Amino acid sequence: MSVEWVIKNAAKTVGEGPHWDSATNTLLYVDIYDNAIHRYNPATGSDEKIKLDGTVGFVVPAKKGGLIAGVGRCLVHVDWDTKRTTKLHEVDKGLETRFNDGKCDPRGRVWAGTMGPVVPDVPNMKKIGSLYCLDLDGTLRTMIKDVGISNGLAWSEDGKSMYYIDSTPRQLYRYDFDPSTGSIDNKTVIVDNSGKSVPEFGLPDGMTLDTEGKAWVANFFSKKVVRYDTNTGMLIFDYGPFNFARIVPLTS
Repeated sequence: MSVEWVIKNAAKTVGEGPHWDSATNTLLYVDIYDNAIHRYNPATGSDEKIKLDGTVGFVVPAKKGGLIAGVGRCLVHVDWDTKRTTKLHEVDKGLETRFNDGKCDPRGRVWAGTMGPVVPDVPNMKKIGSLYCLDLDGTLRTMIKDVGISNGLAWSEDGKSMYYIDSTPRQLYRYDFDPSTGSIDNKTVIVDNSGKSVPEFGLPDGMTLDTEGKAWVANFFSKKVVRYDTNTGMLIFDYGPFNFARIVPLTS
């Protein structure tokens, strides 16, 4: 593997949630505390952004046009051209939380989770977050409660498994997943880094699966991207430390 810079100084605060939009051939990502959604065009090198009225945890393109984003405690629809936002749902009323990572499942449902204040620190923060599912009919379901920092999501190619990260206990989970209903069951801990060195292992954050079904996880604090076997939880290899970059496989 080689690593090349894509965007230097991509975020003013915390850059998160890169999503490749194949319809526009652009890379979407967010700058959480700058309240911004970015759209990077590799063909032109332009990196546009729009500012919203709250922290932005994730962004994904909507099939009918526009974007779905987590802004503060709300799920909103964003029209890029007009900069208009429409609130779809507000969650965790009365709680000091915000949306963090989110992603679409294979059927197009939006899954997104919340997190509370990191006080006094990550291991001892209150677990007041939840994982939500925005269904195709626009209804919202609470899927998991008592979450610390809701983070990475991914689904197996056969659609039978969902993978999920809670950064607070530093664990990666696998659930049985029903693609037709979006229901999850039978939680299994796949990776458990609790008690391990933070400078070396960091906090598991964003995640995706490759064509072999292995999990790539971005580790906060350690500035590494690591690859795990999703069957055994074994660490296959890691890369880093580095910042916002693209990992490019070397071919023979």
